[in-house]
Amino acid sequence: MLSAALPACVSEPPLKLSTHPWPGHGFLWLAQQQGVLAAGGVRLIELASASTSLHALSAGIVDAATLTLDEVLRARAGGIPLTIVLVLDSSAGADMLVARDKVADLSALAGKRIGFERSATGALMLSGVLKAAGLSAADVELVDVGINMQEAAWRAGKIDAAISYPPVATRLIKHGGHVLFDSRSLPDTIFDVVAVREEALLAKPAAVATLIDAHLKGVDKWRGSNAYQQHMLTRWLGLPPAKARRIFDGLKPCDTAENLRLLGGTSPLLAQVADTLVLKLAAENIDARANGPTPLIDATHFPEHAR
Repeated sequence: MLSAALPACVSEPPLKLSTHPWPGHGFLWLAQQQGVLAAGGVRLIELASASTSLHALSAGIVDAATLTLDEVLRARAGGIPLTIVLVLDSSAGADMLVARDKVADLSALAGKRIGFERSATGALMLSGVLKAAGLSAADVELVDVGINMQEAAWRAGKIDAAISYPPVATRLIKHGGHVLFDSRSLPDTIFDVVAVREEALLAKPAAVATLIDAHLKGVDKWRGSNAYQQHMLTRWLGLPPAKARRIFDGLKPCDTAENLRLLGGTSPLLAQVADTLVLKLAAENIDARANGPTPLIDATHFPEHAR
């Protein structure tokens, strides 16, 4: 028979997207739970932090990751060919410095131990904190603590303050911390995005469109005050049910219109923000200049209904 001569159908490997617990990543996690991503050729892989995702990208273990804009810039400078295809959210207070009661104000940070993840976002927040406090890095003790280890370090009394974000920051506040500084003082600086390796972007455009569509539909449902979403995201983030309606405090999920505003046109706004960030990071001795011809932004994978 003719059919006997045909090769067996081999399914294409999914696009592997790494992420970590953070409210702005939650709509993709929900889509994974509902089978939407798998049906569209996307596999979500949960890792401990953005730093872990960067290692996985560098090693070729994953094809894409949820990262901050500055992390993408640093990865590209390090030779990882990443392109941004989606903006998940912008920080408007969600990134913060949480301090113990004995640190009453920013000036009281002098001589204190500040825990932070040595990522570009951590460096940007630290720079903002020190500038607002009128201090230099030499005036404080910097402790390298990944976001997944901050709560343990806080409970053990190893740090006096931490540059953090929910859900970890929420738990630090519960353990007696208070907020002294947040990303509202750094407007248009911290964006969460999905960045895809160049080869995966070329090979799996339909999967990229699937994950974009999943996020955009999730934002639309959230704006309709979807109780199921709130309940599930609260559980994923390890927060008490009472926090369900405040999951996105300090965070602005980016819908279709905001994405097209940031990514569209011949001179995308996000590219302009990136140019400014490169200069800010250079001032902190962090190299974020592009290394290679891979474009920073590609807005062509948005589903037709979202254009």
